[in-house]
Amino acid sequence: MSYNTPELLEINELRKLVKDKQLENVLFELYSLNDTNIPYSPCAEHQRVGKCSTGTEGSTGATGDTGTTGATGPEFNFTGPANSVLFYDGEKVTGSTGFTYIPGGTGIFVDGNIIPLESNTYTLGSPDSIWKGIYIGPGTLTIAGPEGSSLVGTIGTDLNAIVYSQSGFATPFINIGPSIDPLDPGAIGGWAVYPIGTPGTSDYDLVAQQKLPALGLPAGLTGPVFSLLNGTTGSTGYQGNQGIQGETGSQGDIGVTGPSGAEGIEGVTGYTGEPG
Repeated sequence: MSYNTPELLEINELRKLVKDKQLENVLFELYSLNDTNIPYSPCAEHQRVGKCSTGTEGSTGATGDTGTTGATGPEFNFTGPANSVLFYDGEKVTGSTGFTYIPGGTGIFVDGNIIPLESNTYTLGSPDSIWKGIYIGPGTLTIAGPEGSSLVGTIGTDLNAIVYSQSGFATPFINIGPSIDPLDPGAIGGWAVYPIGTPGTSDYDLVAQQKLPALGLPAGLTGPVFSLLNGTTGSTGYQGNQGIQGETGSQGDIGVTGPSGAEGIEGVTGYTGEPG
């Protein structure tokens, strides 16, 4: 049976074809008559009601031609002094004398505090990129305590430029020595003061011993160990040779005559002699 147009299909015949599941053949012929470039697929109709599985995705087509370039936007303008770092103030991009940067020169100037966004998270410098020097004003250097502690330690200086700690200072030893040599700051001699013995026992002591320049403890210690608590001193050194006696000096001027002494006690009267 052949069907060329929808007008030739009678209602009863169409119902019969649907009942006999031959509607797909009719639709195929109708698709072919309407457009020979579009092949009919039975699943094209059935897929609408979920009766057929989805086929594989075809390859991506070629990229279309690039469109025309749009119009140039307005020029980027901002207000601010020379060397200012640009920032957005909520309305426009601007700059300020309180936030400037001179490349290769004096660096960055900031009129305000530098505060991290999150506390106890970021670092200043790194093991491979360190700052050469830090200059701090009369305010103290505050160091937070261990994790979970609310206490802080402070370090400052007095009017004589002596560094002090408000809450104390703990160290395995302290070096007391000569002034630091700017040409060789690592060569520090002097005396090393440190504890020895077992804490809580009678042999626990605080001692002092000479330190050789440029050598760390304990290799840098030399000479006797002197106790600072028990009064124990080191062994007495050998007595040196007597030096050569110097020349006798010239006689000095005669001194002023001293005052006369008090008169002595009168002596006892002697015996009277015999008459002649």
